[in-house]
Amino acid sequence: ASGHLRKSRKRQYTGGISVLYQVAVNPTLTTKKWSRKELPLKPGEMIDVIIKLQNNKLVGRNTEGKCMTFFCSLIL
Repeated sequence: ASGHLRKSRKRQYTGGISVLYQVAVNPTLTTKKWSRKELPLKPGEMIDVIIKLQNNKLVGRNTEGKCMTFFCSLIL
């Protein structure tokens, strides 16, 4: 997908984003307070993976449109 990426103050991207694949968040994930640098995840939520990083992290977009990093261990 082509397009211009714009980043708002709320870390929501609009425009074209190339999604590599989708993953499901572990349904047994316990709710926790997420840091400002982590993607807030909900148990069972589907996440669009945009980039796979080398340090066991992924850059993803949640159902609210927020794009941030999260650990691979949190997904199925």
